[in-house]
Amino acid sequence: MARKQRDERNGRVGLARWRLREGDSAVLAGRLPEAADLYAVAAYELDGLDPGDREVAALLAHALAGHGRVDLELGNAHRALETLTNALELVEPDSALHATVLCCRACALRETGAVDDALRAFTDALAIQRSADRTGDAVVGTLTELSRTLRLRGEGRAAERAAREAVEVAERIAPGGFAAGVGHHVLRQALDDLGRAEEAEVHLARSIDLLLRHAPAAAVTADAVDRWCEAALSREGANDALPCVDRQLAVIEPRAPGAPVAGVLRLWRGIGLAALGSDEADAEAWREFALAERVLADHPGQAERVARVRAERAALLSRHVR
Repeated sequence: MARKQRDERNGRVGLARWRLREGDSAVLAGRLPEAADLYAVAAYELDGLDPGDREVAALLAHALAGHGRVDLELGNAHRALETLTNALELVEPDSALHATVLCCRACALRETGAVDDALRAFTDALAIQRSADRTGDAVVGTLTELSRTLRLRGEGRAAERAAREAVEVAERIAPGGFAAGVGHHVLRQALDDLGRAEEAEVHLARSIDLLLRHAPAAAVTADAVDRWCEAALSREGANDALPCVDRQLAVIEPRAPGAPVAGVLRLWRGIGLAALGSDEADAEAWREFALAERVLADHPGQAERVARVRAERAALLSRHVR
């Protein structure tokens, strides 16, 4: 009987591990509903096993943390906070998983408005990672989230320091990698807040280069390209900026069809065309806004940009019905 129970336990644990790996891969690929299902099934596989079994507890925490992360991405911050709080109770204190879950929970706290609590949680997660001498991607991720939280509190210089350290660590451990791209993007945001536009532009260019290379479909890539489009139109004007947007579309859209970045480029192409002021350009802008909305509406995290598209289209329509 004992052997049969052990074999059943090992089989269920093995299946849960496989589903968790698949869930993590689905998150990286942006397939969030699929990831949520995989995490839920992994948790189901572990249900009923001994919660005192450290391996089972760690895997269940992983499943709950993954589900919480997906909920965050889908805009369900309060549900994510509850799930991640439950996950935190299962992890071994001061472990790598503890720091990971703590960081995810801090993101949920921030999204629910508990910014001070989030800041403490990010600081605690970073302390665990530093005490274990972990200086990999996890540290970079915590530093970038810490920078974002400090920006929300209006602590621009502290946000810059955290982001700059994230860039330094990322470029040291994996030069030119995805983590470095995220770090440069967050540092650009902090520098923009401080009014240091020329410095920010250097990091914007670096972030876009790396993010398009490693993760063209990621939401952070759309954020970086969005800022580039805004800066290009403001600095160069629509006539000069539109060919640049067209070149980016020609390169990016085939690589990441249906990704948020494609919707962002369509949105800004529409804004640029509308700025030209001719009937022909307005008609083309209308089509671009329709394409942008179609792409962005498929991504729950892009609700603000969908609203922007609709506002731009309404403004365009109002010019023709006066």
